[in-house]
Amino acid sequence: MEPGLISQQTRPRFARKYGRSYQSFGQLSSASLGSRHMGKVRVDCRFRLSESQWGTINNSSPAGILYVDLNFDQPQDCRLKSAAVLVMLEKEEPLDSDAKPQSLNHNTLQLTDYYGPKHLNGEPTVLPTKRVYQFMPEANAMGCSGGGVGIQNEQTTNEVRRWAFTGQLMPGKSASSAVVYRTLKWELTENELDSQSFHSNVIRTGFAFEHDREVFRIRVEINGKLQKRTHQLKEAWKGKARNFRFPPEAKQDQGSAVTLVDVRQTKQFKHQLDSLAIGLPDEMIKRNQLDVPVEVPNSMPSLF
Repeated sequence: MEPGLISQQTRPRFARKYGRSYQSFGQLSSASLGSRHMGKVRVDCRFRLSESQWGTINNSSPAGILYVDLNFDQPQDCRLKSAAVLVMLEKEEPLDSDAKPQSLNHNTLQLTDYYGPKHLNGEPTVLPTKRVYQFMPEANAMGCSGGGVGIQNEQTTNEVRRWAFTGQLMPGKSASSAVVYRTLKWELTENELDSQSFHSNVIRTGFAFEHDREVFRIRVEINGKLQKRTHQLKEAWKGKARNFRFPPEAKQDQGSAVTLVDVRQTKQFKHQLDSLAIGLPDEMIKRNQLDVPVEVPNSMPSLF
């Protein structure tokens, strides 16, 4: 049998859930794990299947490395205030409530500390603010009043802000996984002092995890706030921004998607992923540095 056919048979199977059914997409080079629309803003999680790695880490524990691009598509007139993307690994819960709890070992489904980028910061924006304080002493005696020489104090401060992107591990939500880190939270906070976003719309992420060669789910949840400035709001609120939260509370299921992952065929993989996993945080920083927007000069008029 050809090596290509072997790799296809042992490659994990992926299927996105739609309603009660699943749609397989394991042969695609990339696929969406979930997306969310709010007005003109769209947040999408692009899973790069062709770059995923499968093998072992940490004393031959079955593991995988996944790469996900977070796309924050936001026009200038409708921008994000902040957005959070939660990537959660979930196991099938036993139907029998009297079943004994499963023991946790090194082959348990769990996220590792090998993920990135863990922190990205933009350049600071400084807004000088000037405040003037006045004090005018006044004396009253026998119905007469008089004022002295006033004191005026002027104070100048700088308000400094910048956009930031962070990643952090969180334990599972269910009682059976409360001690295991199965949630990775990515959070983007925009710089409200900037009139537009100066970072790339795409932030590249990657993470390594261990598994027990059993079927599991990847759940993606997207939520956040929009900052929308209009002429009417500026006039009414003197430039203050109004925040809109999404998904709306009436539609909390929106912005949530589930992907089924079948790794039972990956038992033939023996590739050691330790060195790749350890370098993942720095590697993802480098990938995002390469995606910095390039400034293109205006074209010069032709002279004849």
